[in-house]
Amino acid sequence: MANTYTALHYHIVFSTKDREPWITMDIEGRVWSYLAGIADQHGMTALSIGGLEDHMHLVLGLPPTLAVRQSRATAQGQLLTVASPDIS
Repeated sequence: MANTYTALHYHIVFSTKDREPWITMDIEGRVWSYLAGIADQHGMTALSIGGLEDHMHLVLGLPPTLAVRQSRATAQGQLLTVASPDIS
């Protein structure tokens, strides 16, 4: 019987609202950790997470059962639920 191996890696980029510099040095570590936790909760593997003040990069390993659109929406949507002026 043949074995099947699937490795789906995606580079996903999204920006802050109006590309405003909301991700400061004070909170960026917490934001990256939070995104890694979201990925883990939803069966994704966070291979690399980072970015600058106005945008984020995620390199994710996705299971074959999860659509790219769904994974991006999950990460971005859950991050928006905690993004507020008092995040720091």
